[in-house]
Amino acid sequence: MKYNMNELVREYKKLIAKGPYKVITAPTLDQYVPVPSETERTRTWMMRYFARKTNDESAPIMEINESQYNAISNVKYYKRKSLRWKIRGTMDDVADVNWKSLKLAEFDFPGILSRLPDLLQYWKKETS
Repeated sequence: MKYNMNELVREYKKLIAKGPYKVITAPTLDQYVPVPSETERTRTWMMRYFARKTNDESAPIMEINESQYNAISNVKYYKRKSLRWKIRGTMDDVADVNWKSLKLAEFDFPGILSRLPDLLQYWKKETS
């Protein structure tokens, strides 16, 4: 499509004349490293929260805390995903459950599999 520069400038000046504009910026998210609580260890799982910029599929996936996750629920700048992450049980069971959780999440949140390569993250071997 060919653009006429004079026409573009005219359209720009019309838009500017309508002013004032509110500049909308995306909230800044802080990277978060969760620490499982005793309650989570007792129930055998924890929730993990992630976000990525909506307009860039190659943008890094950030792990965020629950309050940030809730705060961006209506923010169109970020796509978000929560995961139920198993942290207690046999090593094989924990790895299997977390693998299935990640495979499901990968469908609508591509890249999450490579973001969480350690299926046993936060798992502790139970002592008898």
